[in-house]
Amino acid sequence: MRDLVRDANAVRFEFPALRSDTLRPTHRDYENQVIAFKRWNDWGSIVLTVVNLGDRSFGDRSYGVDTDGQFGRWRQVLCSQDASYGGWDGAGNAYYEPYTQGDGMIHVNLPKFAVLVFVWQGY
Repeated sequence: MRDLVRDANAVRFEFPALRSDTLRPTHRDYENQVIAFKRWNDWGSIVLTVVNLGDRSFGDRSYGVDTDGQFGRWRQVLCSQDASYGGWDGAGNAYYEPYTQGDGMIHVNLPKFAVLVFVWQGY
């Protein structure tokens, strides 16, 4: 737990969007208990946080998350279910950078009971 808190604090410090006053929910999936929100700042830092409160995991990049029209490439910077935090190997998207599709979504692996943080990499 200490490692997760340390790493979450480091992500917050590294990406100024997480310290801004902005917040916009981009995705609500009541059936699967998933929500996502976007935060940004005036200097181009954009972060998308996806929270899966449900007990269902989605693999094979099968879960679509709405980015609120933010097209481009995304890089995962935190997955609370990584093995280093007591989860399992391959839980998130460590070796995969999703790109916003024509439907405005990124398609990702989404572990159960997880928080994933993605940073926008540009077009």
